[in-house]
Amino acid sequence: MCQALVYRWDPSADRAVKLFVECLTDKRTHSHTAQLTWHVLEPIYQGNRMVLHKQRFLLTLIPLITPYISNPALLSGEISSSLVRGVGTLLLALPQSLISTHGDTLYPVILNNLSPATCDSASLKLIQYLISNTPGIIVMHLDSLVAQLCELSASHAVSVRCRVEAVNTLQTCTTQLHHKHTHVQREYVINQLRTVLGDKKRVVRQAGAETLQSWVMLQP
Repeated sequence: MCQALVYRWDPSADRAVKLFVECLTDKRTHSHTAQLTWHVLEPIYQGNRMVLHKQRFLLTLIPLITPYISNPALLSGEISSSLVRGVGTLLLALPQSLISTHGDTLYPVILNNLSPATCDSASLKLIQYLISNTPGIIVMHLDSLVAQLCELSASHAVSVRCRVEAVNTLQTCTTQLHHKHTHVQREYVINQLRTVLGDKKRVVRQAGAETLQSWVMLQP
């Protein structure tokens, strides 16, 4: 029902989205709702939907999820992952100006999802996009972001694809962020990437070697 109302942007769509978020964040219903989240959100975000519809959906969604952003403990890993995947896909389809306006609100949700238990490659792709398009937001959280990326790149609790994307995201930092920000992290990242060079998977080792070289080449 929520999907159909948003498709048409019926006058009652706002109420439907509110009810959907309430179910998604309710302890009694969140598990089942989280399983359905992407099936509801994907058709809205992808395909030939008008940017205006996607923008309106985002503007409706943000105030509803803001309380959970300010208190991440309210979200289970399953719920957080669903929100990040849905909102993240929407961000990729929106103008940069809108992302910049709401990036500081949405970024904590994305960052909260960068743990071995909940992370997926889509979240890391979104981080790469934000690094390139909203660097001002990223540098405010750079210390925690770098630490989480280093943890993911060396963790065998995540997929090979996630490890590679975590390493690639570290490389994106060197090419898209000003050296005055990244150079502070240089020694730490270099030390952490040496572990990645011993990964059992060649594709991870190769990505690690390329990213290590990028960080080594950083100048003061």
